[in-house]
Amino acid sequence: MLDSDHSVKQDIRAQLTTELRGMLERHSASGPAHACAPGIAGQPPRARNPLRACVACEANADCAFTHTVRSILVHLLSNIEAAGSADAEGVHQLRVAVRRLRAALVLFRSKLEPGSHHQYMVGLRRIAGIFGKARDWDVFVLETLAAAEKGLSQPGRFDLLRKAAEPARTIAHRGLRDEVNGLAFARLVLEIADWIEVGAHTRAPLRNNEADKPITEIVPELLDGVLRKVIKRGRNLHGARSEELHALRKSIKKLRYSIEFFSSLYPKKRVRAYLRPCKELQELLGIINDGTVTIALAEELGQGGGEDLAAAVGTLMKWTTSRSKRARRHVRKSWSALLSADPFWR
Repeated sequence: MLDSDHSVKQDIRAQLTTELRGMLERHSASGPAHACAPGIAGQPPRARNPLRACVACEANADCAFTHTVRSILVHLLSNIEAAGSADAEGVHQLRVAVRRLRAALVLFRSKLEPGSHHQYMVGLRRIAGIFGKARDWDVFVLETLAAAEKGLSQPGRFDLLRKAAEPARTIAHRGLRDEVNGLAFARLVLEIADWIEVGAHTRAPLRNNEADKPITEIVPELLDGVLRKVIKRGRNLHGARSEELHALRKSIKKLRYSIEFFSSLYPKKRVRAYLRPCKELQELLGIINDGTVTIALAEELGQGGGEDLAAAVGTLMKWTTSRSKRARRHVRKSWSALLSADPFWR
């Protein structure tokens, strides 16, 4: 690496650290403090859960948007070190932060200045793919194989699969580490942080005729828009392909995130009652999607690996298929429960 490149990287990383500290201070000043400080100086890296946005009832749309995105950026940045050290939970939380950030931008899309967020969505989509690969291999090695081994009479039945998967997992983690240590990632985060902060641009992220509206006035419209997408994607559940169920799962996840962004505006009991079927359906669809991913990764590992490895792949695929079928049997019931839930924001 050239000295100039190294200098630029150091400068960008220093900016990120400074930006993170500033966002933590602003977040604490504009809402309740949370015990989720990032591990910066001398602390061992560990995964951090999301901060609650805690949007105030008297906030306008601009303040609510800024507060929400800022809290997500704090979550994102506070998991970089853990994820970069191959901590599985850190990788998971980093991926969750990217998903929540994309969900927030999509949620407010109709209120934003036209085209103002497109470049950020492109960048976030790119890094989501990189983080997703690391997460997929973590789940395969650390969760799926362990779950599949339960009940088997032969201990260590999938040791060959674990050994075969580790090189691919290592490569995926290296890709994640290179990304979070690279200039493109740092610049993307800094640009988004700069974009949302008051006075950073001549034009605020939200359109002038939307920025000053009370957040309580526009939340019903925003959440209804996300719910409509969920209903549209769930219309034909009977015989739906795995890709269609995965698309439904992503929409439900966006609905859940969107509700969580504004949960401070509504009674906790009503929020929890609505989120319950959301989480149940999301979990079922997650099992089905995990099955699709597991089969793809297992087939990749089994190519040219010998009879013993092929037998292990066959056993895992049989278990995965059975597990997915069981989950499918409960999808329609959970879907009906979600449709029957009270949209408390109306």
